Formats: sequence, structure tokens, C-alpha cells
Amino acid sequence: MLWLGTALVLVPTLVRMAVTIDPMPTWESDPLVMWIPPAGIGPLGSLVLDLFTIAGCAVVLVATPLHIATIPAALALLGSAGVLIHAASQPKHADVGMPWVAAVCAALAMVHLPDRSSMRAACIAGAMGMLALLAGKAAVQVFVEHPQTVAAYEQTRETFLTSQGWSPDSIMARNYERRLYQPEATGWFGLSNVFGSLAAAWIAASIVALALMIQSRARSRRACLAIGAMVLLAAGALLLSRSKGSAGAAILAVVAFFLAWRFRKRAALVVVAVPLIVLAGVIVRGLLGERLGELSILFRWFYIQGATRIFLDHPILGVGPGGFKDAYMLAKPAISPEEVSSPHSIFFDLLSTLGLVGGAWILLFACACRSIAGRVRTAETSEESPARPFDRPAMLLAAASIGFAIGLSAYFERSLLTPEMGIVRALGLVLGLAIAAGVIQAPRQSAHIVRLAAVAGALVILAHTQIEVTLVSAGAGPMAATIIALACAPPARARCTRSNSGGAALFAGLAVAAGSLLLPSTFHWSAALTRATDAVRPVGEAISTLDEAPPNSAKMLAALDRIARLAGTATPRNASELEAAIAHARTRAALAALPELERALEARPSHLPTRQAAVRMHVALVWQVDDPAKRQYHSRRALELAQQAAVINPHSPASWGLVATTIQSLPPAGTSLEEAIRACEQAAGLDPHGLTYPLKLVDLYEQTGQIDQARRWAQRALEINENLHLDPIRQLTDAQRRRLASLIEP
Repeated sequence: MLWLGTALVLVPTLVRMAVTIDPMPTWESDPLVMWIPPAGIGPLGSLVLDLFTIAGCAVVLVATPLHIATIPAALALLGSAGVLIHAASQPKHADVGMPWVAAVCAALAMVHLPDRSSMRAACIAGAMGMLALLAGKAAVQVFVEHPQTVAAYEQTRETFLTSQGWSPDSIMARNYERRLYQPEATGWFGLSNVFGSLAAAWIAASIVALALMIQSRARSRRACLAIGAMVLLAAGALLLSRSKGSAGAAILAVVAFFLAWRFRKRAALVVVAVPLIVLAGVIVRGLLGERLGELSILFRWFYIQGATRIFLDHPILGVGPGGFKDAYMLAKPAISPEEVSSPHSIFFDLLSTLGLVGGAWILLFACACRSIAGRVRTAETSEESPARPFDRPAMLLAAASIGFAIGLSAYFERSLLTPEMGIVRALGLVLGLAIAAGVIQAPRQSAHIVRLAAVAGALVILAHTQIEVTLVSAGAGPMAATIIALACAPPARARCTRSNSGGAALFAGLAVAAGSLLLPSTFHWSAALTRATDAVRPVGEAISTLDEAPPNSAKMLAALDRIARLAGTATPRNASELEAAIAHARTRAALAALPELERALEARPSHLPTRQAAVRMHVALVWQVDDPAKRQYHSRRALELAQQAAVINPHSPASWGLVATTIQSLPPAGTSLEEAIRACEQAAGLDPHGLTYPLKLVDLYEQTGQIDQARRWAQRALEINENLHLDPIRQLTDAQRRRLASLIEP
């Protein structure tokens, strides 16, 4: 049974590392303007992985031969209850927060695996074996996918920006382009620094393992080769991530490990000092202000300031896992140019989003530091394992977990499968199994090596999560928590059937409660969204084929025939007929998708991205249908849906912004610019340091002839612009500045 629990925790943790987790599959942009094939898993798939992990934790607790760690288990449950309270109120909190619960449960399960057990060896081997796949993914991203993505974007820039609803000179477009042109490895996590955290943990663990292996008198050549390969792969992955913070965390962790190893009686001080040193560095950098050219850590200081204000305003339960971004817009310093969804520091993340309840999980870090220090303090360099055969059960579980994760990765990305990624997955499987075998081989000669290597990896995570979002990332968080847990010493006492069964029952109850509260609505939402995607897929694929196919090729002719069938017209013979056929096809697809989008909205009425997608379809149909009655219906319905967003989420500037944008997108008849002005002013009040809504208000007041008000908001926009001097990309363009200045001083 312990094997089952371990598998239920390990497999979802590895799967998360090899698939993209998309919070709004297909519909983040307009699929009828630019079709982007869905790949990865959405909130439903992520929630299923969360529930498996929580259930696996319950199974481990009931089956382990060790006594349940009562205090850590209670702290884990308390923080999880806080997440569940928020998750039950709004889906955004569930989508963001449930992976946090999974991460904590994965860590708790790993801690309760016996030290020399095959299960713990399999988890370490599985975690290290995924390095090969991610290193290969990094190489393909930087050297193959990035140039192709940039070229495709430059070719379809206007279409892409239209699908996102961005103007070419908008702050969103300019910021997107800045990120796009940076050749950074992100793996499947979407963020280079998150990818860098895991790469740094692997390289620190590998360096320590290799050093201890070389020092060992009974070293294995096979294990040395495997760990040496890990050093090279991890170094390559870290280099391709271009994450300076990750590299610094790796150096700090290795130095801290050998200091703790040298002064073992003071190991606790060294371990605790690692995260505190990083936090102190952020504070010192913040106090130095703008005197230094470095900005990244200065921005972290701004995040911490905002998070502290948010915690003081919401001290009990916080603003919820998905509520930080809206709260930060109000709480951030005026010169902070960024709008972030996390303070990039795990302690402040937990306090601002979960309040004092999140403090329970902060105490878990204290428990982990104490346990890690105990691991270092009690380890002996002369500790040798008795000769024993190769651990085949551990290898079988590690191999099955790695293979399953890679297989699911290929399945979910089947629409984007390329020869390069096929090769990477094949090599990732072969090299991953070789690395796993080497890791399992190592304890045959020296049992302390792998355990101490895990300590170095944990120190990286403890350090880097003070300035990054690794532990709150849906993809990387459970693995990062697992790395910390595998460095901890397991409970020393033997199991108590009553205590273990009681603890397991509580975590089983957590899984049941989460499933009952969240699974039905998430399932219905996901099913409706999938049906909406299926309704627009043929048109999106046909238009995408037309854009990519060479002129007069068989591929283009087939796409023209397909467009004609979808539009119910004859095959277009010229550009005007093609434009008309595409418009008819889009109208048909939008009419088919809209009922499903509205059903998805019924399942998750407070989910703003779903509401935005439905509004976008209604607005498009206003301009596409010929029947005046239907145009009036779609116009009225679009405005109703937008207005409901402001009622359901009145503290979100994006909700009020949706009202204003919808009114501006509709024909003037039947809409009121005064309502758009009121909505924009509400949004500007909730985002007082942003330029988006002041610029909209300037336009709206000009359109209504209220020049004095337009001048007032133009002056406000110029003041905000001066505050954004730390990030010129987010400032006004020269043309925008000249226009506002001429309005103020005609």
C-alpha cells in the first residue's frame, strides 16, 4: 500500500514538470482571429493531479511504518483549509491555490517515507531523472523554437495583436515583445527563473554528490558517471535559462552545505541563514533605492512592500491565492512599474494571500530547516551501506513514473509535435533512466551521499524562493516542495496505528472536500469550454493553413475548399470572395461556440477570462450578422455580461475595464459613453498607478466633448508616466506624450 501512495504522489509531480498548465485553454485570445492549437492541461487536469497527490499523501500516512509527524501534519492541514475556503468562493483561487495544497501534501508524504526504503530512492531517482528531459527541452526552446517563434510573430504580428485585443503601441504589446525577443529556456513552466530554480537545485545536488562520491573509498564508477552527466546537463539547463538569481542560489547553497558539513554542530544556524540572507539582501537593495543600476531585486523590494500592506489590510485570511494582482495594484509603491500576481517571495506570498492561516505553512519551513540541519548534523562520512543487490523495485517505480510523464507530455502536445521534440523525449527517456539507475546505485556504496545531495538541492529552493515564484508555480511547486522534503530526516518513532490512521483520515477528508467543492463546477466548465473549442477549431485551423500555405499549392487549395464548406459558399476565386467566405465561416463558428461559452460561464460565473471570451464573441457577431434584431441582441448581451463582471468582481479593475472596453467596441447606438467613463474611473481608482485607464479616460472625455476632464486625466497620465521611469517600456511613447502635452497646453 505504501508503494501505491508513493506512486500517487510521485507520478503527478513528474507529470506537472512535462506539460504546460494553461489556466484558459484556447480562449485567452480570439481563436477565430489567430488559431493556437491547445496543448497541455487546463484547470480540470491540474485539479485531478492535485486530488491524486492529496489522496496519495493520505495513503502514505496510513501505510508508513513511521509515526506521523503530528505538528507538520497539523500545520499542513491548517494552511490547506485556508486555501479551500478561498477556492470555494472563486475559481481563480482554486486554480492558483490547489497546486499549493498538492505541493504541501507531496512534501508531507515524502517526509514519511523511510530513509533507506525503495520508495524514497525511487522518488529521488525520479526527480533527478527528469533533468535530462528538461535540459533537452531547454536546448530546443533556445536554438530551435525561439527563432521560429520570433519569425512567425514578425510575419503575423498584426493578426496576433488583434487576437489579443492589443494595439501595436500598447504597454501590453511592448512588454510582450520584450519577453518574446529574449532567448530564455522556460521548460514547460513558462518562466525562466522557475526553470532556473530546478536546474540550480539539480546542479547543487549533483556537485555535492559528485564531491562526496569521489571522496568515498567505495565509490561506483557507474554512479560517478551518472552524477557527472547530471552536473553537465544541469549546468547547460541553468545556462540556457539565463537566470542569474538561480546561479547565485546554487553557489550560495553549495557554500552553505559545505559550511554546515564542516561545522555540523552549527548546521541549524547555517540552514536557517540561507533564506534569511537572501531576504536581507532584498531589503538592503531596497533601502539603497535607485542609486544602483540593478533593478530586478529592487522590484522584489517593491513586491514585498506591497505584500506587507496587503497582509496588514487582510490579516486573517488574506486576499486569496488568486487575489494578489488586484490587491497589489492598490498597495504597490507608485514607482513600481510592474503588475504581478505574486510577491516573488514565499513567506510574503503566504501572508498576503492566506493571512495568518498562511503562517502555518511558514512554520512548516521552520520544521523543514530543523530537520535538514539534523540530517547534516547526524550524517557520518564513514557511513557505508552493506552490500546489497541493485534496488529493482525502486528502479521500476522511477522508470514507470518518468516514462508515464514523458508519454503524457507527448500526448498533450501531439498537435505541436516536432521531430526535434520527438528526439528530445526519446533521449530524455533513455538518459533519464540512466541517471535514475545511477542515483539508485549510489547508496549501495555510501548511503549518506544521496541524502546529503538532496540537502544541497533543498538549500537552493529555500534561497531562491525568497525572490522567485517556484514554490507557488502550478508546474514546479510540487517538485520544489518534494526536493525540500527529501532532504528532511523522516520521523524517528515507529508508527502508531491510531495517530497515523487519524491523520490519514483527515487528509482523505481534505481530498473528498476539495473534490466535492471544486470538481463538479470545474468539470462542467472544462467540458463546455472544450465543446466551444471544437466549434471553432475547423475554422481556426483552415485560416491558419491559409496563412502558412504557399500560394497556389495543393495545401492552399484544400484550405480554400474547407473554408467554402464551413462558410456554406462556393470556393472563393479572388480576395474579396475569400474575405467574405472567411467572415461567413467565422460567424457560423462564433454562433456555434457562444452557447457553450455561456454554459461555461454558468459553471464559473466569477471567472473573468471566460466572461471576456463570451463578450468578445458577442461583440464580433454584432459586426458580422446582417439581421438588425440579432445585432441588437448580441450588443445587449455583450453589455449585460460585461456589467455582470463588475457586479461579481467589483474590486477588480479588469472587470470595470471590460465594461468600458465593451461599450467602446459596440456601435454607438444603444450604448452610453457616460457609462464607459464611470466604469473607467472605477478601474482607474482600483489601479491608481497604471496608465491604461487614464489614457482611456482621455479618449472618452474627448469624444464626449468634456475637454477639461480630458485635460485633467492627461495631466494624471503624465504624472504616472514619470513614476514609471524605472521601466521605459511601460512608459508612454513619444507620440502619446506629445498628444497629451498638446491637450494640456493647446
